[in-house]
Amino acid sequence: MKKKKILLHICCGICAAGTLEKLLSAGFDVTGFFYNPNIYPEDEYHKRLAGTRKVSKHFKIDLLEDVSDYKSWESLVRGYGPCEEGGKRCDMCFRLRLGKTFSIFSKHRYDLFTTTLTISPQK
Repeated sequence: MKKKKILLHICCGICAAGTLEKLLSAGFDVTGFFYNPNIYPEDEYHKRLAGTRKVSKHFKIDLLEDVSDYKSWESLVRGYGPCEEGGKRCDMCFRLRLGKTFSIFSKHRYDLFTTTLTISPQK
C-alpha cells in the first residue's frame, strides 16, 4: 500500500517534533512547510527556522520554506492591535498561513495537509 503524502505546516521545531513522531509512526510520507510571517523580530524568526531545520533533519523529512513577509502580515492585521489570544487577529493570521499551505498543497501532489498549530500550547 502506498504511503499517504502529507504536507505539514510547521510553526516551530518544538511543535514539529511530537507531530512528526506521530505522523511518521502512523506511516505517512511527510513534507514540512515553514511559513510564519507573523514571527518578529527577525532574530526570533531565524531561531524558529533553525529549530525547524534541525528537527526536519533529525526526522529525515524534506522541508519547504517560504520567505518571511512580515510587512504584508503587519498590514493585514493593522488596526487589530494587541488582541486577546484566539481573537480576530489570530483568525486572520491562521487564514494567511493555512491559505499559503493550501496553495502549496494544491500545486503539488499531496494527499493531505495539516498544521502543528492544532497542538501548539499557545494556540
